[in-house]
Amino acid sequence: FFLRVWVFFVWMKCEEPLKEMSTRALPSEDPWVGPLEVEEREKDVRERSRSRQVRTTARTFLQNVKGMHWRDFGIVAAFHLSSIFAMTYAMNYVHDGTPDTTIHPALPDVIHKAIPFDQHDPRAHQLQTFCDTSLAVLSITIISAGFYHFKFNIWLVACRWLSTWAVCCWIRIPFMLVTPLPATEDLKCRYGPKRAIQSYLGNAFIGLVSFGSKNIHCGDLLFSGHSIFMGSLWVCCLCHLRQYRVLCLFVSVLCLTNLVLFVVLRNHYTVDVLLAMYVVVTVFMCLPVGRPPFLYLHFWPALWAKIVKAVTNPSDVQLVLPAPNSVNRNESHATDGPKEFS
Repeated sequence: FFLRVWVFFVWMKCEEPLKEMSTRALPSEDPWVGPLEVEEREKDVRERSRSRQVRTTARTFLQNVKGMHWRDFGIVAAFHLSSIFAMTYAMNYVHDGTPDTTIHPALPDVIHKAIPFDQHDPRAHQLQTFCDTSLAVLSITIISAGFYHFKFNIWLVACRWLSTWAVCCWIRIPFMLVTPLPATEDLKCRYGPKRAIQSYLGNAFIGLVSFGSKNIHCGDLLFSGHSIFMGSLWVCCLCHLRQYRVLCLFVSVLCLTNLVLFVVLRNHYTVDVLLAMYVVVTVFMCLPVGRPPFLYLHFWPALWAKIVKAVTNPSDVQLVLPAPNSVNRNESHATDGPKEFS
């Protein structure tokens, strides 16, 4: 945002000298050209440049919209929404299977012990509001910076971000179901009464709409879902927007602050946050930009053929699957976007 404001003011400063130079270059003092001819020539040049600019802008916009590969982006978005729905539906079983808080105390935690914090303190609500607001600011800032830098090529980075988020949610589901941890010293799950879920589908749909924040859930600790969302945005910014150093510094400070507050506010244990960040970074580095290979139909027959070949003839195994041919990663899909993605 500050970079765009600075560029705007620099352009405003340079616009006046450019106008003066353009007016000096007019042949108004030419003795062989009359004033009417000069005026008609200037009018013709203005109309021609205006029509060329409108025509070029419309053509470029249409080309960019057509080059966004809406089919690939829609498939990735559907995969992401399915993972969110499956995770929120699994939260219903985790909530009902949470260990009894009157029998099982909270697990010992280093940061909980080092930073004692009373959940009845009025500052707890303020810090929780700060965490929720900072997550919204973080997402809006990174998405806006991505649009500013990549233009219509942002669909490639967006597919990588959504795929990372979705894969981490699928990995999180068995972690929650297999190892239910006792609730932390949280007001909602430790000290408050345990709420009953009337409908699993209704509660899962509420979690799908709110991305797992407004549905009834307790015990979904291992590992942190908020850290998945925030960590995927953070890694996206560090990898694809690293030339904006001020932005990366701002995002890093905000993410680290929220990670600490997640543990201080007793929303999660320390191991939940650390494990979430490890899984996010690992999954993100394994996925390419654009639509991941496992969302193509020919990926699974090739994988099955590799498995059969490995079982029948282990000496001739090549652990390389064919890459999809529908998207060329080294070429730009828009006329005004970057040529490469790093």
